[in-house]
This record gives sequence, structure tokens and C-alpha cells, in this order.
Amino acid sequence: MKNPRIGFGADKITVLIDSIQKYVKNYGVDDTVEISINVLNAYQKFHKLKGYNNTKLFDKIESLTSNYKDIYVNSGTKSVSKKDIETHISEINYENFFNVRYSIRQFSDTEVETELIKNSINIARKTPSVCNRQGWKAHVYNDKTDIEQILQYQNGNRGFTNTINKLIITTADLSSSFGIGERNQGYVDGGMFSMSLVNALHSKGLGTCCLNCSINSKVDKKLRKVAKIPESESIIMMIAVGHLPDQLNVASSVRKNLNKILIMH
Repeated sequence: MKNPRIGFGADKITVLIDSIQKYVKNYGVDDTVEISINVLNAYQKFHKLKGYNNTKLFDKIESLTSNYKDIYVNSGTKSVSKKDIETHISEINYENFFNVRYSIRQFSDTEVETELIKNSINIARKTPSVCNRQGWKAHVYNDKTDIEQILQYQNGNRGFTNTINKLIITTADLSSSFGIGERNQGYVDGGMFSMSLVNALHSKGLGTCCLNCSINSKVDKKLRKVAKIPESESIIMMIAVGHLPDQLNVASSVRKNLNKILIMH
């Protein structure tokens, strides 16, 4: 916010402090705790600079954070310039980048390096998510036998199954959602993450094909067992990955006219 309300979120801070203490007791100190501790420090620092003091709350914060003085993660807020953003945007032609991305069903025999997959997933981590929960997962399969077994439960890969070098199943962890009002949030966040991942793989020169997972509960259970996906995760889609051959055919996939999509209000 441009002008945050002084003293904002005090009740949430109290809950956070209590949650951190319970979390550490049950799971120890990890990156979740480190980020939370630094958020508390940033909150207190911001208010002290504004000349605001909530002694009772700040004492609670210091009582907790004093035990973790060596922990530092860049949390809270950071300053970003318009010039910096524009400089990086000018380095790419996103329209061209997007327009030369196709659904690939003709992969070369070249092995896809695991590091390229890891780098692409690392890029996709920047995808926006509800409350920054980042509830997505990317299950990567390398073994040909595993890939063929998994693809038996997907109805859009016949004809090029044996050319798929890597298979990714994206999921959304339901434990990141709260209540019935967020019943669809996992699919929204997971879908956005999947698109980011597809574009990241494209940026590495890899070909991809998005494979839907529109399956009934019986097939879903069988797929989970073969793919080793826990019940707590909703399956979003499969992504076939491979290197591009020198020449290939792709579907024309003519797009609807803009006037059939755009609705100006």
C-alpha cells in the first residue's frame, strides 16, 4: 500500500507469533519460520520509523525474534523502480516469444537435461498466488516406463507417447486453502503456475504439450497410485516435455477473433 495505516494488523501479528511458537515446537526452524520472523522484524522497524509504539505488541515480537537474531531473509517490502522494470521488459519481445510457442507433438531423441527442468520450475516460482501461499507442486518423471504407465490415464497423448522425454504433473496442495469459499483456488493458482512453467520451458528452447487431466474419481485414484501423488494434492494437468527437432509440424490452432473475446465495459 502507498500509505499503510499505522498500527495495521496488530491482531494478526499476535496470531502469527502464537503460530510460529507452535510451528517451531512441532516442526523446528525452517524457511517458513525464517520468513515469518523477518516479517515481524520488518513490521516493527516500519512502525518505529513512523514514531509509532505499541509496547505490549512490540515486547511480544522482541521476545520471540530475540531467539533468532542470526536469521535474515528479505521480507516485508522492497523498493522497485519503474526504470528497472522497463529496462528488463525492453530486453524481450514478449509478443514474438508467445507467438512462437506451440503445442509440440514431435520431439527429438535428445535427452532433456534435468537442470533445464529445475531451472524452469525455479523461474515459475514467481507466479502470483492467493496470499502468496504458493501451494503448487511439480512432479517430474524421467523413467520411460513410469511415463508410459502414467499416460495410460490421459487421453490426449496417443501417437507421440514414446517420444516424450520428460513428463511433469502439476498439482495444487489443498492444505494451502481455507474453507469452501476457496474450493476452486487451487485450480486457479495451479493453472497459472502451469502456464508460467510452460513458458519457462519454452524460454529454455524446450517443446511442451499441455495434457488435460479431465478424469473421473476412479481413474484419479489409479493415476495417483501410479504417479505417487498424495490425496492432499489436486491434479491440475500433465505437461509433456522434449527437445525440438530441426523441422516439425504443429497444429495451426487458429484463434478466435478479438471481438469474440474482448468485452469492453
